Amino acid sequence: MSRRNRRLGVDPLRMTAPPIASFAVLPFFATAGCIARLGGRPVFADIDPLTYNIAPAGIEAAITPATKAILPVHLFGQMAEMDPILDIAQRHKLYVIEDAAQAIGAEYKGRRAGSLGHLGCFSDVCEHDT
Repeated sequence: MSRRNRRLGVDPLRMTAPPIASFAVLPFFATAGCIARLGGRPVFADIDPLTYNIAPAGIEAAITPATKAILPVHLFGQMAEMDPILDIAQRHKLYVIEDAAQAIGAEYKGRRAGSLGHLGCFSDVCEHDT
């Protein structure tokens, strides 16, 4: 198991995870489903009505002592506002796991989707709206 997986508490060989809370907003059901299948509990935060990405203003209210990560889902070829998300994560000592499957190649202040958080997740399914 990689050092990063150990720090996150995820064991991909055993397909288990600690009971964690994470954030996913308007995702394909698989994003929240992955968390649930590993024993976690997804906690949803509100969206920005213009972009449909996670709204940073709603994240802190959803953080609990069980929260381990913030999981912004970048949608429709555009990225969530990552600076405030990363600031919140740093203040609360949380990981940021980007679901960048629907924003491959998108940029936020010169950085590509999936490269700003602790982990970036991608998919090669051709049905994504990228």
